[in-house]
Amino acid sequence: MYVAGLVIPVPADKLEAYRQWAENSAQFFKDYGCFTWQIWPDKAFFYKAEEKMHEDPRMDSAGEPPFDAKRLIAGCFAPIFSMGGD
Repeated sequence: MYVAGLVIPVPADKLEAYRQWAENSAQFFKDYGCFTWQIWPDKAFFYKAEEKMHEDPRMDSAGEPPFDAKRLIAGCFAPIFSMGGD
């Protein structure tokens, strides 16, 4: 398991636009093997999927994100312990 977590600074007046953007993006991420909270099978899978996503024309047609992507904070890790699930 490899988890990618994002902290996205969404202005209050763009919250609804962000919700719509996120809902539209969810299927795109699922197509590449990602689940809720961006849980990937492992780090290598994540990087391979990320590479393919950037080649996918849908990435360019998603429109501008309703937040300042330069302020986005991303953190990725492989858990050392997990409870529940599989």
